[in-house]
Amino acid sequence: MVLSARRPIAVALTLAVLGAAACSSGESPTGPGTPALDCSPGPAPTVMNAGEFRILDPAASGGCIRLPPAPASGAEYLVAALSTTGTVTSSGVTIDYQMQVSSGLAAPAPALPSPILNAWQRPATAAEFHSMLRARERALAADPGTRLAAAAPFAQRVPPVVGVKDTFKVCGNTSCTSFKDVVATAKYVGPRGAIFLDDDVPAGGFVQADIDTLGLLFDGGSAGTVPNMYQIDTTAFGGESDVDGNGTVIFLLTDAVNDLSGTCAGGSVILGFFYGGDLLPKSAGNPGSNQAEIFYGLVPKASGSCAVSKAFVKQQIAPVFIHEFQHMISYNQHVLVRSGASGEEVWLNEGLSHFAEELGARLLGDGPGQGEASSRLVQFALGDLLNANDYLLDPESHFLVTPGSSTGTLEERGANWLFVRWLADHYGADSNGTSLTRQLVRTALRGSANVQAATGAAMSELVPLWQLANYLDNLPGFSPADPRLGYPSWNFRYIFDTLNAQRPDLVPREYPLSPDSVTAGVYSRQGTLRGGSGRHVRLLLPPGAPTLDVVLARQNGEGFPADRGVRVGLVRVR
Repeated sequence: MVLSARRPIAVALTLAVLGAAACSSGESPTGPGTPALDCSPGPAPTVMNAGEFRILDPAASGGCIRLPPAPASGAEYLVAALSTTGTVTSSGVTIDYQMQVSSGLAAPAPALPSPILNAWQRPATAAEFHSMLRARERALAADPGTRLAAAAPFAQRVPPVVGVKDTFKVCGNTSCTSFKDVVATAKYVGPRGAIFLDDDVPAGGFVQADIDTLGLLFDGGSAGTVPNMYQIDTTAFGGESDVDGNGTVIFLLTDAVNDLSGTCAGGSVILGFFYGGDLLPKSAGNPGSNQAEIFYGLVPKASGSCAVSKAFVKQQIAPVFIHEFQHMISYNQHVLVRSGASGEEVWLNEGLSHFAEELGARLLGDGPGQGEASSRLVQFALGDLLNANDYLLDPESHFLVTPGSSTGTLEERGANWLFVRWLADHYGADSNGTSLTRQLVRTALRGSANVQAATGAAMSELVPLWQLANYLDNLPGFSPADPRLGYPSWNFRYIFDTLNAQRPDLVPREYPLSPDSVTAGVYSRQGTLRGGSGRHVRLLLPPGAPTLDVVLARQNGEGFPADRGVRVGLVRVR
């Protein structure tokens, strides 16, 4: 989990919005020397009714889309140029492009600049650490010897009892190349979870009531009262492992986690984590394994390195655990149950864990353990909404299918969550879409192959529909011919408008996705398409406007290689 300094501890959002029906890129602005793309004689016009969409392969039409003359009432279209590839590479799948729009209207409009991708700044401590854990897990899972040893049962342990002490290995640095021993005492033991508190933590931290509240949120206490986080995650994703045979998931709250963040420079705090190596045997390559299902979480700390308030930790710790529990379940289902050579790809794994946070926002009622958050919605889902906002401000500059070298930027996490949420809306059989997420986790398939098997649709279809929905969701006056052109579970225009009114410093526009608009003349742009992302453009045709040509090609005028999956999503808005 990653905390950014721009993330608020509490926001006044108390809206009933869930399920509302109501490295550098090499990009450059187009210059005067950019060659015109020839669309003559061109294809037949693409005739569509309002609300209809098309997904077009530039290779099938020489990169040319011809729109018919506008009727007396005018017309509006949305075009999205995209790379739909689902392949993960070290630096990410990219391809340069140029888009030109021409008609018989007025003189050319000035070329629009392309933003330069700034995601490859030196990553913050929390992001680096989270990425390192997922990479270490993949390396351990790929070792046949480790997987074989994991199949042999460990010596069975009995469930802990309140008051018992145990010693745990905790990462001593952010590369987990050293470990420290932490002695902790069980303060809560429920039907599925046990919370241990470090015996040596700063004063003024958690009291028994705080720990009991967290335990009740996780497993419902002795009665197993639902909804709880254990029930939510296992319903949505499947079962966790039980490598130590004690039927219990352990939570270790320790300032050793605080220490991993150093001085919290730049506002980046490691809130907590799960590490798949804990589910595998201790070995020369895996010396820090506790051979148990275990999470680690930070504690309140009034002074010293990475000081955080008690109210802050109380607000953050439950979303951390519901997020990390999905990672634990995923590792079990992919690696241990199905002997996979690797866990789920990071982009989809993170999307599912952020989806778990959203489920907490939807299903856990307001109550104790919220810290200063005004609602469970704010506590569990506000970070997802802000990440989504940051992605939608400039989708072209960020990946959906993240590079292997990425630490998972906030914008990428926003894209990951939005895509999983959209998939669950349209390919899940239940109201929350958890039938789809269970299928995505309980499999040996990974990444785009997993998504395509679960939905029965190719990424070349899913990505354009999703990207069109990112603009069209609850667009006033638009009636989609296909429900996939929106998010039935959210009213994103309403919620982003509200967040903008309350916190314009965090949400600078009423709706973050604001496509370039072409109303007359010639539009021309150069940029880079990234895996799962691209550029949105609105075409506003006045009454009686002549035929309009949209041409998409590489910057040298050539067509696109097939492995980039370049597609154009086109919808007639009105």
